[in-house]
Amino acid sequence: MKLNEEKITVAQGIKDRGTSVRQLAKQLGMTEGALRYRLAQAKHPTPDGRANQATALDGYEEAVVAIQERLQDGRLREAWEVERALLQPVSSMADPFDVVVSRKVQRDCLVLFEGRR
Repeated sequence: MKLNEEKITVAQGIKDRGTSVRQLAKQLGMTEGALRYRLAQAKHPTPDGRANQATALDGYEEAVVAIQERLQDGRLREAWEVERALLQPVSSMADPFDVVVSRKVQRDCLVLFEGRR
């Protein structure tokens, strides 16, 4: 569950009235540690360092900028509309499977497939 500032304030008030963090976290559908972290951050906001961590896009800044520029251009959207018109729903395509089978799941959670595990 995503907690906004209002929900954090309400959670802090409920906690201050004596409800345990464990009970409160359970009611909110989140872990106790996550709630403790959010309540502490609300009292004393400090940067957590995640903004400085490496991401999967590091080193691709130029490519990302180029893609963003193409999206603003409109040509990419036109190409997508043409491509989308050519796509067919799966139900209108030839049947992708020859046979439907059911297999028993073994005690070790594996399924025998053509006599092999």
